[in-house]
Amino acid sequence: MNNDRQELIDLIYAYLDGRATEDQATRLNATLRADEAARDLYLKLADTHSCLAVDEALWVGQLAGKNTPDLKVRPTPRPWPSWRPIAAAAAGIGFGIFCTSVVFAYAVPRIKLDSQRIIPILNDGFEDVKAAFGRGFPNDAGAWSGDFATVVSAQEAVAPKEGRHMVRLAPLTGRKFCAAARIVDLAEFPILTSMETFTVEVTAAFHGTDPSRADRNQIRLAAFSEPPRDVKAIWNSDSRLDQALQHLGQTVTTKPGESGWQTLKVSMVIPAGARSLVIHLGAGAADDAGPKTPHYIDDVHVRFLIKESTP
Repeated sequence: MNNDRQELIDLIYAYLDGRATEDQATRLNATLRADEAARDLYLKLADTHSCLAVDEALWVGQLAGKNTPDLKVRPTPRPWPSWRPIAAAAAGIGFGIFCTSVVFAYAVPRIKLDSQRIIPILNDGFEDVKAAFGRGFPNDAGAWSGDFATVVSAQEAVAPKEGRHMVRLAPLTGRKFCAAARIVDLAEFPILTSMETFTVEVTAAFHGTDPSRADRNQIRLAAFSEPPRDVKAIWNSDSRLDQALQHLGQTVTTKPGESGWQTLKVSMVIPAGARSLVIHLGAGAADDAGPKTPHYIDDVHVRFLIKESTP
C-alpha cells in the first residue's frame, strides 16, 4: 500500500467518523471531484464503515489489495454514517450491505453541489468622462458623487490604473478622508428578493500623491431597508450606523515609501429586507496633522455572490 492511498483511506475514515477538520473535508472534496478511483474507494470504505460485524482489518486489507494477514488495523466501534454531502461522491448510487445475519439496504442521497452565482453590478474605470459626478453624498441611486471629486486623466505623476481616466478626490479641511460614494438600488435585481442573504464584493484601487507619507484607504459598505432617495438623510445623521441593517468598514494604511496603486477588496453579507446598498470609498493622509493632498481611485468592481445548490 503506498503512502498516498493510505493517506486517502485515513482521510475518508476521518470524515466518516466525524473527526475530519474543515481543511480535511475540503481536501477530500477536491480529491473525489478529480479522481474516479478515489470515489470508488470512498464508496467501498463507506460500505465497510457501516458493517459493524465485519472484521475491519480484513476489509481494509482487501480494499488495499493485500491478502496477507500482516496488516495491523486496530478495530474501533464506528457510528452509523451521517452521509454529510461530499461533492462529486457518486451522486445517486444505491447499494446494499450484507453483514453477518443483518441486511441493511439504503442509498447514498443525491449530493447537492454548492455553486456560486456571480452577478456583476459595476465595473467602473471612469472612462465615461461625460457622466456627471455629483457633490457630497448621492441624492439617489445609480451615480457616483463625492467631495469635490472629478474624472481626470493622468496628472500629478499619477497615471490611471486602467484605461485613460480615474477619479481625483480633492482634500477637505477638517476631514480625515476625501471620498466618493454610490447607492445601489437592490430592488433593481429581482433575483435577490428570494434570497435570505447574499454577499456583495467590492474591489477598488487607490493612489496617493506623496509617496513619502503614509495614506489611509478605506471601503465602507452599509445596507439599509429604506429606498435610495431616503438614504442621504440617514447617512448625514449621527444615527446612520444604528439604522443600518448591516455595515462594514475596512481601512488599510500604506507605509511611507510605498508607491503605486493599492488595491483593496471587501465583502459583506446583505441580510433580508435590505433595499439600498451604500458603497463609500475614502482616502486620506495617515497623519491627521499632515498636509492634505489629493488622492485617486480607479478600477472599481462591484458584484453580488449568491450561493446555489444544484441537485
